Amino acid sequence: MVGLEAAKTLCEFKSLPNKEIAPAVSLLTFFLTSPGSVNKLAALRVINKVISNPARVVLIQNISEIEGLLKENNRSLSAFAISILLKISKEDSVEQLLNQVEEFIGESSEEFKVDILSSVKSLVKKHPRKYRALVNFLSHCLKNEGQYEFKSAAVTCLENVIQEIPDAREIGLFTLAEFIEDCQYPSIHIQVMNLLAKEAQNIPNPAKIARLINNRTLLEGPEIRAAAITTLGKFAQTKPKLVNQIKPILEQ
Repeated sequence: MVGLEAAKTLCEFKSLPNKEIAPAVSLLTFFLTSPGSVNKLAALRVINKVISNPARVVLIQNISEIEGLLKENNRSLSAFAISILLKISKEDSVEQLLNQVEEFIGESSEEFKVDILSSVKSLVKKHPRKYRALVNFLSHCLKNEGQYEFKSAAVTCLENVIQEIPDAREIGLFTLAEFIEDCQYPSIHIQVMNLLAKEAQNIPNPAKIARLINNRTLLEGPEIRAAAITTLGKFAQTKPKLVNQIKPILEQ
């Protein structure tokens, strides 16, 4: 236990170079093979926090001990193991890991859900060819139970996917447009509307999204209706074919 605390304390010194942190991370990895869940979980928490800094990811030299925890009956252990594996993942393992996360993310704490989204966000630049898997996972998050912080983080992560990966733009924007049909947070509604307005000229098939936005002008409160009308106006400006469809809405 003393060794674990010493390693944890050493890892908290953000100014130390990797070579001075490496022995502590190696010791933490050793604790993953200990018989008790308490030490394993404590070590996983520290490792997960350390490699949240991308420059520290190279400190994980052997992932077999972490992968072994995926079979644990203890959900907390397997959840933290997946969060770490996502941060250090190779392209061919991304879909499998995201599918595993989907199995239990609904039962996880809000803090852990947000941490998982942070791990997913790190995949956007690392594995852009996996954009469909990323969008599908984020769509699952938006449909799942969750509080404001989780939903906002999922929307922000999906926005990042759209901005970083042009091929993901259409499917990502439509996913967000579908989400606002059931979103209960006004500020997230407006966040999505602003993004749709910003991306209006880049949407290949805007009619589908325009119909979803139109529903918000009929069913929501004044603030969201105003954002929806502004977004529709932007669509009409950038997509002349939609003018006849949108003009009657704006005239109401």
